Amino acid sequence: MFIGACPLAALSALRFFTSGWQNVFLLHVLITAGLGVIHYTNSSYNVKAVFLILMFNLIAVGNLFTFQMWGTGGASFMIGISLSWLLLDLRYAVINTIAAIVFGFTY
Repeated sequence: MFIGACPLAALSALRFFTSGWQNVFLLHVLITAGLGVIHYTNSSYNVKAVFLILMFNLIAVGNLFTFQMWGTGGASFMIGISLSWLLLDLRYAVINTIAAIVFGFTY
C-alpha cells in the first residue's frame, strides 16, 4: 500500500505548479511536515494531541473564511472537538466548541 501511495502522492504534489490552489497545497504540506516533526521528536503526548487538534482547527478556519466551505469547515471543527474530548479532557472539548461558535458568529 505504501509503495502504491508514494507515486500518487508525488503526482498530487505536482499539481502545486499547475493549479490555482498553491496556498492551500503549501499549507497542507507545512501542516503535514509539522505533524511529522512533532511525531518523531521527543515530545509529550499533550503536545502531539494539541498539534493534531490545531491542524483540524486551522483547516476549518481556512475553509470557513477563505473559501466559504461551511460543510468541510464544520466537519473539521467537529473532528477537532471530538479529538480534544477523546485525547485530552472534556474541558478542552468545551473550549474548542466555544471557539467554533465564536468563529461561526464572527463570519
